Amino acid sequence: MNRRAVVPFLFAVVAATACGLTLDDLPATTPTPADGGPDGSVVDAGRDATADSAADSGQETGPVDDSGAETGTTDAGPTPTLIDVYGVANKVDTGPSANSLVDVTSIDTDAKVVTVGGGNVANGAFVDVQLTNNAGDAVAMRVKKWTVNQPVQITGSKPLVVVADTIDIQAKIDASARGVTGGPGASWAPGVGGNGTSKSGGGGGGRFTNGATGGGASYVENNNGGSGGTSSPASPFALLAGAAGGASGAPGGACGRAGGAGGALLLHATASITVGNNGLITVHGGGGEGGCPFPLTVSGSGGGGGGSGGTVLLTTGTLTITGKLLAFGGGGGGAGASNAIGVRGSDGKDPSDDGQNAAGGAGGVGLIVAGIGFNGGSGGSGGGTAVPQAGQKDGSGGGGGGAAGRLYLRATVNNATPLKNLCSPTCEVL
Repeated sequence: MNRRAVVPFLFAVVAATACGLTLDDLPATTPTPADGGPDGSVVDAGRDATADSAADSGQETGPVDDSGAETGTTDAGPTPTLIDVYGVANKVDTGPSANSLVDVTSIDTDAKVVTVGGGNVANGAFVDVQLTNNAGDAVAMRVKKWTVNQPVQITGSKPLVVVADTIDIQAKIDASARGVTGGPGASWAPGVGGNGTSKSGGGGGGRFTNGATGGGASYVENNNGGSGGTSSPASPFALLAGAAGGASGAPGGACGRAGGAGGALLLHATASITVGNNGLITVHGGGGEGGCPFPLTVSGSGGGGGGSGGTVLLTTGTLTITGKLLAFGGGGGGAGASNAIGVRGSDGKDPSDDGQNAAGGAGGVGLIVAGIGFNGGSGGSGGGTAVPQAGQKDGSGGGGGGAAGRLYLRATVNNATPLKNLCSPTCEVL
């Protein structure tokens, strides 16, 4: 299959005074041959094509009550139609409308590139937007209709916002972490797990609940593991990625790195969103890295904590879901054995899409001398249908499991199947 990367173009961003789901239809202007200057004539062709009055539209500078600025002498064209997207502090300009998208295989929020298979040419429209209740920004993509008919991988350092008339999801949208690499928007998030020492495990990242604690070390250094990251409040809504786990304190960061955070994704459709039988949206956290074995005098390194799941918000008029929304946390990494002939701990598992919690990595197996254990502790399982589990304590400690993420809906839900059977963790209705 041929694939081509489509480099989108920028849209204007207009600051919003409120966020919602309303379509703000403003009347188009009637062009005239010339503009009469700043508030100096009966008809102003630059923006509003109406008689100047005590309450002007705010588009140009004038002596009465006009708050904007006008610089040109010719007609500026129709006033754009704007959409306020929930949680986005900027209005997204709807025109000119981008083409409908189909056969998309990946979206990169850093490069602002949509990769489309099958040789199709599609115009994506990206603009940087500010997010409310966030310490950062996101990238918004405006399309007419998005049909997800094959798996789509979303990457980048910023959350993705998609604005469309309709969105039809019949395949997987994947904004999950991969091991220690976070999903889109994971460059900053609260709730990061606490770091362990060289021999204890890192804590899991927090989101829906607190992350789990890392396991401590029983040999040489009787200490606790890193603390689990704290949960994020359900309200007010914030389009936050998940949180990374905590790392172990292995010298030079050679082993026991933290699991990455699940990504953040907001899908807004003015008409409807459908998640079909084969439709799936995932924002899983990544598994923590296993610890390394070290010589007996240094002991084995702890495992990294799992990253927490991210955030999904679906906001539309009518929402139909027969597929699934998943935001599981990653498993904690297993610790390395605490002796010279020991073995490395296994990495914590990335969550699968089968509804099972991600398993923690197995600890490395070492010697037992005079009843003293030199094994590495296993990592804790990530959160999902159950809460995340703590890393085990042994000669060195395993990483704690990452918490599940958050799933939000803001729509009229047209569903026969209960949402509790389709969302894990539970979908929260705004």
